[in-house]
Amino acid sequence: SNNNCTSKQPPRARWFLPESSPFS
Repeated sequence: SNNNCTSKQPPRARWFLPESSPFS
């Protein structure tokens, strides 16, 4: 379950820091 997220190795910026975020 939780392992699935790490298995796919998705863009971490996708869940908490989008490219369009003001933090960039």
